[in-house]
Amino acid sequence: MNVLLAGMDSLRLTRLARRDPDLLLVPCDAPRPEDCGPVPPEVLRAALPPELSGFDADRPISLVALSRETRSQSARVKPLTVLAALPPASFLEVVRADGGCWSGEGEPARLFVESPGLNLVHVSRRMGELVKRGALSEGAALARLLSLVMESCGLYARDPIRPAEGECAYDVEPQVRADDLRAYMNGLDRMRGLRLAREAARFAHDGSGSPGETILSLVMRLPPRRGGIPMPDFEENVPIVWPAGARGLVRHGTMRPDFHWPRHRVASEFDGGVHGLAGALAEDRFRAQDYAACDIVMVPATYADIRSATAIERYVMLVAHKLARCEDDCFLRRVSASVKDPRARAERVVLLSQLLPPDMRREP
Repeated sequence: MNVLLAGMDSLRLTRLARRDPDLLLVPCDAPRPEDCGPVPPEVLRAALPPELSGFDADRPISLVALSRETRSQSARVKPLTVLAALPPASFLEVVRADGGCWSGEGEPARLFVESPGLNLVHVSRRMGELVKRGALSEGAALARLLSLVMESCGLYARDPIRPAEGECAYDVEPQVRADDLRAYMNGLDRMRGLRLAREAARFAHDGSGSPGETILSLVMRLPPRRGGIPMPDFEENVPIVWPAGARGLVRHGTMRPDFHWPRHRVASEFDGGVHGLAGALAEDRFRAQDYAACDIVMVPATYADIRSATAIERYVMLVAHKLARCEDDCFLRRVSASVKDPRARAERVVLLSQLLPPDMRREP
């Protein structure tokens, strides 16, 4: 029995697998349509992990159907029919590390999720429906998709059931490289949701370490029309190679600043309060000393710096002043213009409204 989860349900199982060392995500081609007949809801419920087994007619589970004949007729299943030819590795099989099988009430089940690119298109399709109904603006829909692609390319995985409020898992393997995601999107054609999905993939970047870092990264990369305050290109969570003359002065063999502008010798680290280990204050001091020993200006950030448009604008301007020493004379004026542009600021407020946890969404 093959079970191909779709859309948000595929995303939930993907997050669950990324967080659980006992589960593996293995790239694969799609099973053949003739091997994917309708699965009775009772059998499906027995095959799924407990976190996904609570579906019913009011909250049906989404499954990919590879032909019209294999669509389920149950009110508890929402089929998403895919008839277009898909690029290779459009699905991943969720495999138990111990080699065990998923239960299928007598028939072993194989569970599949969509690849990050295919899932992005299907979630984008859902976002497009909300935009048409007036439930979301296009900017808000894009913000949600941007959050999704940055997580897929990043080093964290959100809670599968409560993604906005639940605890993240950190230092997990990225699902996909940003360039590979864009290449996959270019191989798709004539699918609903593709336009907005491609725009989200265009701004994907590797290496974000947390949702808070993603907010800062997007604001410093997006064009003003999408709420951004564009900065010079930067690296995310890439190890620094210490200068030869500083190796006897630093305490760390290497460090990975959250954001690093190598040419400008400026770095930023985001403290989201998730790494509160004993001795954290001493560690912060040692890290600051190592940056100083290498003549790198470090500009720390916290949630207080991203919790409103006003706060994040102030922070980005602070970083811009540190970068200005390696930029032309008009650099600060361009950054300031992006900050003051009323249309850009309105989109920035929308962006933050979608990316910040609910208890932090406020604008002074």
